[in-house]
Amino acid sequence: MENLKVTNDFVFKKLFGKQENEELLKDLLEAIIEEQIEKIEVQKDASLEKTLELNKMGILDIKATLNNNIIVNIEMQVQDQKDIIERSLFYWARIIPRWIIQRG
Repeated sequence: MENLKVTNDFVFKKLFGKQENEELLKDLLEAIIEEQIEKIEVQKDASLEKTLELNKMGILDIKATLNNNIIVNIEMQVQDQKDIIERSLFYWARIIPRWIIQRG
């Protein structure tokens, strides 16, 4: 059987995307962004709802809220698909409007 690596989508989500592993995700993000995170909360539902029937369904690897107000989408990419800008804009366009409505 092949050894699974942390860069495998399934393993990455199981390791860093669980609420009981928030401290592990916090340590990873602090190492990447080189800033202290006071609080992190992993969102259970990382799917982005469709606004129209024809829209593509978006499923994030991990969605979390930092310090009570910063929403982050954490994606594990092993191979460059040459679409990071498009994917980021797609996810941003789905996350931000819902966040604005929820915050009122």
